[in-house]
Amino acid sequence: MALTQLPFVLFFEMIFFLHLDVEADTAINPVAAPAPAPSPTVTTTATPQHAPPQPPQPLPLRHGHVAEQRSKKKSMKKNDLRDHLADLAQKGAFKQHSKLAKGSIPTHYGEKSLVVFCLELVDYVAERNEKVKHDVDILRRGRTVMNEEERLALKDAADQIVTECLRQLNEFMPSNRKTGSTMCGMGKRIGDYKVRIKNAKNLPESYDKGQMKLIPVTELEQLEHEKTQRHMGT
Repeated sequence: MALTQLPFVLFFEMIFFLHLDVEADTAINPVAAPAPAPSPTVTTTATPQHAPPQPPQPLPLRHGHVAEQRSKKKSMKKNDLRDHLADLAQKGAFKQHSKLAKGSIPTHYGEKSLVVFCLELVDYVAERNEKVKHDVDILRRGRTVMNEEERLALKDAADQIVTECLRQLNEFMPSNRKTGSTMCGMGKRIGDYKVRIKNAKNLPESYDKGQMKLIPVTELEQLEHEKTQRHMGT
């Protein structure tokens, strides 16, 4: 080989060995391929499935404590005073040595003022009638648990009380029509009598008639007469 060709041979050998080194290095440390881009997440919104409309359902029947209280309030206008006196006595509403009108009236009693008016009438009659006073004492001894004999005695006492109270009420407020002994009916008549007393005493319209104490008819008539005389003198 001529000396002039030697550099070219060395040059090509160097290129050949460099090429081998690159292939070997690539085989040992391969270049990691770039990770593929993540696929976009597609969010699918499900269409809500609506239940078919239902026909209106009937309202449930009222049960329990509220219904019981409303039922009792509605029955107040029809129930006899005798039944209410016995009921209140068995609930322990009346205390010893205390007027019945000061008793504890249960909350389910509608128109409580009429209940109190009736009890005021009972107290008024008991102060003037020994038999009624004795029957009122039987009411005060009432309790929740009573035997048959005690319940009958309580009922008889209530009957006698109401009979005498009706007699007194007819004296207070005579009526041409037949009047019953319901708590509501008797209470309203007593209220009318209280209004008459308030007017006879010339009290202002704003004065609560419930504060008026029952007085004998003779005393009321005297007040009304004096009021008339004052008006005639002016």
